[in-house]
Amino acid sequence: MRRKILSLFIPVVLMLPVGAHAVCIEPDAKPPVCTEQKPDKRFETEEEFTKCREEVDAYTSSLSDWVVCVMGEAKDRAAAAFTQFRCKTRADTVCFDEKP
Repeated sequence: MRRKILSLFIPVVLMLPVGAHAVCIEPDAKPPVCTEQKPDKRFETEEEFTKCREEVDAYTSSLSDWVVCVMGEAKDRAAAAFTQFRCKTRADTVCFDEKP
């Protein structure tokens, strides 16, 4: 049974990159103001369109960066939990003396 459990967890953990991630700071929760205008209001100039597009690109980019960071933290936590689990299955007391 123990081998079966380990065989299920090992492939998952091997796919997880382990490393220290910076603290993930959620970006501003509000989308750019230009996206909150009435739906029937169109951009009056190309400059207005370009400015709004740049703001939206920056906003979505910051959200994407944040998601990648949070996923990295989650993978690190999962890997640490699995390491502790593996130690417990081996009854290796050395593992429990160290913090994951």
